[in-house]
Amino acid sequence: MFCTKCGTKLEDGVSVCPGCGASVRAASEPGREAAPETDEKTAGAKAAPETASVDNGKQLPSKKFLIAGIAAAVILIAIVAAVMLQPKKINLEQFVSVSYSGYEGHGTPRADLDINGLYMAILEAQGKKVDEESIASWSALGSAIKDGVDIGKCIDTVELTVTPDGGLSNGDQVTVTITYDNDAVKKQKIEFTGKTMETTVEGLETVEVVDAFDGLAVTFEGTAPNGRVDYQYKGNSSYIDTYAFSIDKRDGLRNGDTVTVTINADDEYTIRYGYVVSEKEKQFTVSGLEEYVESYSDLTDAFLDGLRAEAEDTIYSYTAGSYNDGTALSDLAYAGYIFSTVKNGIGYDSDYNNLYLIYSGTVSDTDGDFRTSKVYYPVRFLDLMNGADGIRYRENRGITGDSHVDGSYHTNGYANPLICYMDIVESNRDNYTSECGDGFEKFADCKQIASLADISDVYKEELHRDAKDRIESYIASSYESSFTVSGLAAAGEYLLLAKTQGTDYGNNNKYFVIYSANVTSEDDAFPPTTVYFPVEYDGIVSLPDEEYMVTKAAGIIGNAPFPDSYYGTQGYVDGKEMYGKLVTVNRDLYTYEVSEGLKEFGE
Repeated sequence: MFCTKCGTKLEDGVSVCPGCGASVRAASEPGREAAPETDEKTAGAKAAPETASVDNGKQLPSKKFLIAGIAAAVILIAIVAAVMLQPKKINLEQFVSVSYSGYEGHGTPRADLDINGLYMAILEAQGKKVDEESIASWSALGSAIKDGVDIGKCIDTVELTVTPDGGLSNGDQVTVTITYDNDAVKKQKIEFTGKTMETTVEGLETVEVVDAFDGLAVTFEGTAPNGRVDYQYKGNSSYIDTYAFSIDKRDGLRNGDTVTVTINADDEYTIRYGYVVSEKEKQFTVSGLEEYVESYSDLTDAFLDGLRAEAEDTIYSYTAGSYNDGTALSDLAYAGYIFSTVKNGIGYDSDYNNLYLIYSGTVSDTDGDFRTSKVYYPVRFLDLMNGADGIRYRENRGITGDSHVDGSYHTNGYANPLICYMDIVESNRDNYTSECGDGFEKFADCKQIASLADISDVYKEELHRDAKDRIESYIASSYESSFTVSGLAAAGEYLLLAKTQGTDYGNNNKYFVIYSANVTSEDDAFPPTTVYFPVEYDGIVSLPDEEYMVTKAAGIIGNAPFPDSYYGTQGYVDGKEMYGKLVTVNRDLYTYEVSEGLKEFGE
């Protein structure tokens, strides 16, 4: 039986045509006769038969029935064609599997695509058959591609992304996101579906957590600020040794500094061996180092009292063992200190700091070989340190410096405190920072002399007395008994100022105090002669509180013969010659100033 609307062959007993959906009339059932069709014109009348007899006695379908059958066949073909042209859908989620590796808290997910299974599904969707054994591996896929169908390119468009991608624990949720390109696969008459998959992490084993710093012994040694750090692993872990650690700073350490020790244990590496470290780095505070003293104020009174007593012993021991029998030291008194610390001291193993305790004393000679003078004795204590047992020093270096008393007698120490300051402080300024105190700080505030007016009258009188004393001492010890000296008096002054002033004060100026006297000989060995005695003082500076200091005294300058005689004298017998020798000869390096009493010989 066929549908009267579309011509679709009908199975027995159906009530609705599967081709067009029309109701199947009862007359179409076997043994029943369908009611005749009527219209307005033929209602109630018997319809004329539309069939004709044939020779064999059978009845042919009417024209209307043939047309309807052809139309139904065309529709059926169109439907079948449309259905066949629709791409076959493949749900990719069926071909994705997720696995987990690693340890609890450090698990790693992996999503895999069942390439072989997907390949077979695509072939089946295309109505193709392939032996499963021929596609047992990816390398076989190329040979399995037939009829120009490149299924491998379809599979290549599929990408899997897993989130989160690490640090997983059992029970965590993992999402697999599936992406693909359906435009690239539509020629293969397939369409991929599926977007995300949710899975639960399971099967991860518990990892061992190791405290890497339990058993790491960190020690500090040396003297701050040059302390050093050392570390050794003495723990029981079979995974760790000393070489697994590194440190950010090994030396140049002070108490209170921090160093950071890091263990070189990447989780990705250690988890392979079933453990992780609980801490990757740890800070340690430097302590217990003996420290170099940084300032004089860090020294205690008790320590300084002991040091001063030792300094006095050092000085008395030196003078007792080195001075002549006729030379004596008296009036020894504390005069101040200089404390120096090396600049940028990191890396110095010695001479980090120095303490000079300075004493002054009066040195005299019973035989009169030199004038009674004051000498300064700086006793040097090297590398003062403060530790658990208190303050100590590394070495007593004895008395620093040497000089001559009255130009002839040698002694350790300094006959001039300004030179002492210059040698200890100024000459070491590039390498050491120094502080002075207890009276010796005044030498740090000295000022240059720029003119005769810069020297106070009081100090000029003091130098004049000293010059006269020197001259008289010379005359008494060197002139013949037949010589008579009269009218010894100040004649004037010269001041020479260096055109380039520096910190070597002794070269910055020359000050000449000039006395004159009349000298005669009882036996007329030479005619009556005026002698000029210039006494030179170099490097005059002014100190705080209107105090002055001479860096060095050169004594009487010049030598000249008495006229018409083989006798001679220190000084000059010609004023113009004196001006030339003392002033003119130095004009390339010095400017000069002449007092009124001497301008007759040159200005």
